[in-house]
Amino acid sequence: RNISHRLSPSTLEYFGFIDALEELFFVTHTASGINFKFSNPERKVLEALPYITSLHLYRVFEELLSNTLKHADATEIRIEFAFINNTVCISYNDNGKGYDLSNHKHGIGLHNIDSRISLTGGSYEVTSVPGNGTTFVFNIPLPPIHLKNTGNE
Repeated sequence: RNISHRLSPSTLEYFGFIDALEELFFVTHTASGINFKFSNPERKVLEALPYITSLHLYRVFEELLSNTLKHADATEIRIEFAFINNTVCISYNDNGKGYDLSNHKHGIGLHNIDSRISLTGGSYEVTSVPGNGTTFVFNIPLPPIHLKNTGNE
């Protein structure tokens, strides 16, 4: 049953991307005490994402949270969504210890993020400075047909 839930999170499947993220943030906060600042003016656009795109992004967030909890010693995570030129823009920033990108191995977590973002047709950038946290910025293009019922065409 746990494996089944991990393959397809029921909240994502039945209630959508935003509710699934909010649940993930709540569970993470409850277990770790880390605080979340979540800015989402694009709820309509995000709720209309194709399920497979939502699933990839949900898995990326799981990976980001896991990395932050394991390595960053962060007390706060800020997540912001924007919708610009048919592209969902996502910023994920922790206030943790950061790291030197030039001396960091590209581990399985970043490989998983690469793969999932690639499957969405998107791209991302990472910035991190020792002592100043880590920021990921994702850009996920959406086909114009996706926007028909969101009021953002």
